[in-house]
Amino acid sequence: MNHFAIVEEENEFPLEINQWISSNKEKEGYVVIEEEEHTYVVISRGEKSTGGYTINVNEVEDQEEWISIKVEYINPDPMDMVMQIITYPVIVIRMERTEKTIKLEIENKDNIDNGNINKDLP
Repeated sequence: MNHFAIVEEENEFPLEINQWISSNKEKEGYVVIEEEEHTYVVISRGEKSTGGYTINVNEVEDQEEWISIKVEYINPDPMDMVMQIITYPVIVIRMERTEKTIKLEIENKDNIDNGNINKDLP
């Protein structure tokens, strides 16, 4: 099993990830970034008009030919009091370096916004 961790502090991941987030935070998508010892998967929900939007990692499973990552988008309940501020929900997953293909599945995407997620945004 390929162990993984959610990286929450910017100083814990490479500069390339900060640059990707800075350049792509307004858009929904994800990127896989390879480093010497680790593989990082950065998932962005894009620009949101309030707080309360998150991304939960439900499962990371090491298959024979790929690594499957299942995430869930969490939106604020319409009755919740949320910050009225533009937010950019992003999550960074770090795992042991792998050459396997990363397959990302958003388990409840169709219930959220009926769109597609873009891999490796420019």
